[in-house]
Amino acid sequence: MPCSSGDYAQARALHERALAISEKALGPEHPDVAATLLNLGLVDLSTGDYAQARGLFERGLAIYEKALGPEHPLVASSLNNLGNVHFSTGDHPQARALYERGLAILEKALGPEHPDVTYPLLGLANVALAQSRPADAVLLAERTVSVREKSGAPAELLAEARFILAQASWAAPVDRGRDRARAVELATAARDAYRVTKGHEKPLAEVEAWLRRVDSPRENAEKE
Repeated sequence: MPCSSGDYAQARALHERALAISEKALGPEHPDVAATLLNLGLVDLSTGDYAQARGLFERGLAIYEKALGPEHPLVASSLNNLGNVHFSTGDHPQARALYERGLAILEKALGPEHPDVTYPLLGLANVALAQSRPADAVLLAERTVSVREKSGAPAELLAEARFILAQASWAAPVDRGRDRARAVELATAARDAYRVTKGHEKPLAEVEAWLRRVDSPRENAEKE
């Protein structure tokens, strides 16, 4: 979260000030400038200004690639942020390509069990769900949950992964990962985690709405 308090206007002002200072002190192509660009882009992503976020992420990516090389983990972070922009605007093929490139970089640089790999993994799971490939989403989300559990990830990150796995497990074909009882358990665990962590009202509402929907008479009739 670029601003845990939700004061995005204040966050933007602070990041813009930091950007001006770092550009003047270090030059426009220093990696520290890229870091500030990414923080600023996250504010825009959170507020739905996707065009502005994309431009900031692309500039940060170019700086990292030039300064650190195309296989650096910070390049992968920029790719993941760009993937999130494309996913948010409905360009799922481009989002998938960006997530896959970022995942390959992180697996090579950090190993397949590093917590950072879960970000592009979960992005790919979201893309798979959006493209009506729930069985693929199950595999990707299962791996994400496993890595986050083993690494002791914060409750909200584990909740995020569990909810994606819940949706995939509910929608998957019977012979390719469907487990609707487990899906409800996972979503309930995600809901409970969000309820006790501050600043997660939006994902909490999404989980609660999903649980109400799958508990509806219509959905229950379709379980058979």
